This record gives sequence, structure tokens and C-alpha cells, in this order.
Amino acid sequence: MEPVLPAFLTIDDVASLLRVSRETVRRMARRGELPFVRGLRVFRFPREAVLSLLYSNEPPGAPR
Repeated sequence: MEPVLPAFLTIDDVASLLRVSRETVRRMARRGELPFVRGLRVFRFPREAVLSLLYSNEPPGAPR
């Protein structure tokens, strides 16, 4: 059985899923490539947005 992902993922969760560094995830968020919610100095990423990026044909962080 596959693990169930929470509704919002941490930077570490996203970096692990996309197999990129934490800094790449931050950069993608700042550039608007990955939606996020910010609260008390932490980023949280909606599960559906991350999975959509994961299953798209573009590599994470690729120039557009």
C-alpha cells in the first residue's frame, strides 16, 4: 500500500518527491512555479500542486 500524503507538504517532502534540493524547491516557489502557503516562516505546498508537477513532462526547475 502506498503511503498517504498529507494535504500540505514541507520543503523536505517536496524535495524528496521531486528529487531536487531544498533550495531548488524554494526557488521554484519564489518564481511562482510551485504554489505554496507561507506561515510562521515555513513553506507548505498543496499536495495536488506537487503531484501535478511530479507527473508533468517537464523536469522540476526547468526554464520556461
